[in-house]
Amino acid sequence: MPTGVEFDVLSRAECLRLLPPAGLGWVCYAGAEHPRMVPVRFVVHEREMVFRTGYGERLAAAVHEPVMTLGVEALDPVMGTGWYVTVTGRARLVGDPLVNVGLPPLWFGAGQLLVGIPVEEVAGRRILPEAASSPRVRPLRRVERDATLQIA
Repeated sequence: MPTGVEFDVLSRAECLRLLPPAGLGWVCYAGAEHPRMVPVRFVVHEREMVFRTGYGERLAAAVHEPVMTLGVEALDPVMGTGWYVTVTGRARLVGDPLVNVGLPPLWFGAGQLLVGIPVEEVAGRRILPEAASSPRVRPLRRVERDATLQIA
């Protein structure tokens, strides 16, 4: 039976390398009553995570409270390993195809909003296999420079 999970902190460069050019992730934003997480399809375009949403959806309203986090993960539940990366930034509405040259055409549709999250703050962890975990517990500590948790 697993005794716990151990994580390695990923560097910014490794986090950026792991981000797929297009994929499926989740976005976290502050809802009216409490934070919400919503799955989204996204593309990485010019150091910005871009996803689309429809007019009237709660996610579109979240752009008024612009700090958002987009998370991506690759987990193997059988082996108990994987990684995850989060990108946090001030969300903005992205313009049309003439302004945002290079986005796939299918990303522009009637009744759709494009939201971009600039890659400002990046954090990630690799989940180590059980065999690599040490028997001692390593406490988490806060690192002031980027306010993310790291393993001591």
